[in-house]
Amino acid sequence: MDAPVLSIVGRSGSGKTTLVEGAVKELSRKGVRVAVVKHTHKALDIDTKGKDSWRFREAGASRTVLAGLNWTMTQESASSIHDILERERLGVDLVLVEGFSRDGLRPRIEVLAPGREPYLPPEEVDAYLVRGNGPTLPLQHPWRPATTAELLSVITEMTGLQVH
Repeated sequence: MDAPVLSIVGRSGSGKTTLVEGAVKELSRKGVRVAVVKHTHKALDIDTKGKDSWRFREAGASRTVLAGLNWTMTQESASSIHDILERERLGVDLVLVEGFSRDGLRPRIEVLAPGREPYLPPEEVDAYLVRGNGPTLPLQHPWRPATTAELLSVITEMTGLQVH
């Protein structure tokens, strides 16, 4: 069965990475296998011109895997988030996606810093999570997970993930 996916979006500095980091730490502690897909607006290239993996890619390899002592990295041409998720859902219990705010992934949480306006309209968000003690917003789901237990409750409610 494919792992559920939870999309986490928000403006820069809203606390998305902190939320994902805390969720991964707590879920992993409970034995949940979590994959994270992070969107960046920057071009990426881990290769060095002339090195082996660069040469394989230049020769036409659709995917190159670099296996080192501490990491294994897969390099392939850019693909849609849906293609990425098809691959990343295998062998994990949950996939958290940070970013990709315009790709229609659902369920979707938008993280809001206190006093900041939402990035997406309410019909494109399943829940708003207000970081800190900001004022209650007149939005669909103004959740303020103050503890890890509350954050896990939000995640399990939105994804159907079973955590023990």
